[in-house]
Amino acid sequence: MRIKEDNFILSTTRTYILIVLSALCYFIFAYYTQRHESTAIFTLYSLLFVSYLFILRTELSISQLIISGLIFRAIFIISVPSLSDDFYRYIWDGRLTAGGINPFDLFPAQVINNPVLDIKHINHELFMKLNSSDYYSVFPPVCQFTFWVSAIISDGNLLVGIIVIRLFILAAEIGIILLLQRMFRIYGFNQKFTAIYFLNPLVVIELAGNLHYEALMIFFVIATVYFMKKNKFIFAGSIFALAISTKILPLLLLPFIFKRIKWNQSLQFILATAVITVITFLPLLNSNFIYGFTRSLHLYFQKFEFNASFFYLFREAGFLVKGIDIIEIAGIALAAIAIIIIIIVAVKEKKEKHLLLGIFVWPLFIFFSLSTYVHSWYILPILAFSVFSRFRFPIVWTYFIFLTYLGYSESGYRENLWIVLMEYIILYAVVIYELITHKNKKPLVSLS
Repeated sequence: MRIKEDNFILSTTRTYILIVLSALCYFIFAYYTQRHESTAIFTLYSLLFVSYLFILRTELSISQLIISGLIFRAIFIISVPSLSDDFYRYIWDGRLTAGGINPFDLFPAQVINNPVLDIKHINHELFMKLNSSDYYSVFPPVCQFTFWVSAIISDGNLLVGIIVIRLFILAAEIGIILLLQRMFRIYGFNQKFTAIYFLNPLVVIELAGNLHYEALMIFFVIATVYFMKKNKFIFAGSIFALAISTKILPLLLLPFIFKRIKWNQSLQFILATAVITVITFLPLLNSNFIYGFTRSLHLYFQKFEFNASFFYLFREAGFLVKGIDIIEIAGIALAAIAIIIIIIVAVKEKKEKHLLLGIFVWPLFIFFSLSTYVHSWYILPILAFSVFSRFRFPIVWTYFIFLTYLGYSESGYRENLWIVLMEYIILYAVVIYELITHKNKKPLVSLS
């Protein structure tokens, strides 16, 4: 798959115009757009996405494209996220940790209503901005470490705290670009494939803009595979542990990793992963941690419903048959089915036909297809790993999934199921088309 076609290459001048236009759109997004302003969000994102598609067909060098991506991210540096309010929980958790309180011990309502607790910079103003005041924290230890650093450095200044967190994410994104460049050299790929990920507007807005930690997960997973290629399996396992300690999701990738390494290498990898994972979780481990963390997982699988595909079909069947929302049963059942399918795919797939990072697209895609809850930033790892495959359906998904933001209004959020229906019909149509057209193609590179 090429970035540009011979019959249409965008000139340098036109590319610069699109880059300036994109920078202006990102600036408006960062400082002048609220998430209830649906018309502005749709218009700005559509302009950004169309510009992105054209920029991919450009005469510019990879260095110029990367600099453009860095400029887009720098625009957000002193902005307060407007499309997501998750960062308030980051700040809250960090301040709790800085005050000596384990964020998994108490949920925010228990803290703010406890007259005995007097934690520095924990106040009603911050509490009222949380979207999860009755939930335990859901963020693993690597995330919690960055929250704590942010709280220590910012000393109660919200904007400084946001900037510190953003610098962690930007550092991870720079690391991703450096690793992509190295991996592409190893495989002999076109270096401009980097732009598929780095210039995608969903990546820019959700990571640099809205401060989501998929950036760190992507970095750690790619780094894991890079060191596997170098036959450094203890180091690879240690880094994979950091991926797990950022997001639990990388556990889904293990069957594909083990399929590609020998038993003695697997032993080194497993041992390193287990030891480092335990070490990272140790500061949070106490009698309350297991309860708080499992309650968080319970909410994800059995309470939250958002932008789902197959689950919504099962939910409607539940309403028709039983007259109730069957999420408490269906959520766990679908997660179990997803894991079973992932294991079957791992067993059946022909490892000589797929790069390891490229095959990572499928366990994540399967899991989110059967999930009850799919936010737009969740799919960014799928996009990142897709550059090591022939599949480009994640690019299509990054446009349509962003349209879920159009459900916000000044009074709250109401999901538009027509948008969800359109999103998944188009997505699955493209997936099926690509599966059929790529079925008998040769591997991208020699895997011997």
